[in-house]
Amino acid sequence: PKVEQANQTLKQADANLRAARAEITVRNAARFPTVGLNATATTQRYSGSPYFNASPNYSISTTLQYPFEVNYEVDLWGQVRRNIAAGKEEMQATAADRANVLLSLQAELAFDYFNLRTDDRLQQLLNDTVKQYREAVRITTNRYNGGLAAKSDVTQAETQLQSAIVAASNIAIERAQFEHAIANLIGVAPASLTIPFSPLPEDTNPPVLPTGLPSELLERRPDVAAAERRANEGNEAIGIAQAAFYPSLNLGAALGFQSNATVQSIFNPASVVYSLGPGLADTFFDAGRRKRIKEN
Repeated sequence: PKVEQANQTLKQADANLRAARAEITVRNAARFPTVGLNATATTQRYSGSPYFNASPNYSISTTLQYPFEVNYEVDLWGQVRRNIAAGKEEMQATAADRANVLLSLQAELAFDYFNLRTDDRLQQLLNDTVKQYREAVRITTNRYNGGLAAKSDVTQAETQLQSAIVAASNIAIERAQFEHAIANLIGVAPASLTIPFSPLPEDTNPPVLPTGLPSELLERRPDVAAAERRANEGNEAIGIAQAAFYPSLNLGAALGFQSNATVQSIFNPASVVYSLGPGLADTFFDAGRRKRIKEN
């Protein structure tokens, strides 16, 4: 649980997932019309004598407009629908990426923990070995002092003792490294994490894996699931690119008030203006841009 709550890599994957979910909302908004207010107030001065005549004659015109505008693009060729479907596939792929990150972190945590416990077992074994070699050095030294052993026997015993001490020290360093790695994985400062010394029991055996596993297990791998979702997203992208070859139909409407007089007169019934009509747009030449997008 600490890996899922505090690891920064997983927090980044969570942020990517939230962004993918928000992107679906953005794409889904294209299914609905947009409504806005376009209020303008303009004042224009017209010269009564053109061509830089010095005559002071001029006129001033003031126009006030307060229209509500509605625009809607009809999804004739499924471009919006496919764009939403592609966003959903990307969101599911991002969720699989997040699951893959979590699985990798959990696997790394288990790897570091069991290696730490293995080092505890090795440390216990090496500590016992150092004690035995110390005793061997003592006995060999006494035999040498009594004339029953050669100096080379003492040197050999001391060499074995020093080798065991160095090996025990290396295991202690390696254990500290695994402990710091675990601290980084769970998002705590290495100095504040202390894992008690606890060697694995001698009768500890790894779990037995069956000789054969069903191929359906591959479908449960999050990286495979992410690749499958992105392949589906690519298929939707082909449909989006294909829709660009066809004309687009836009419906627009505006309703409001317009007046060339004072602000008080703009809301008179006679000042009501409106517009309503479709618009058809198509591109006849784009130097192969849409074709290249579809191929990519």
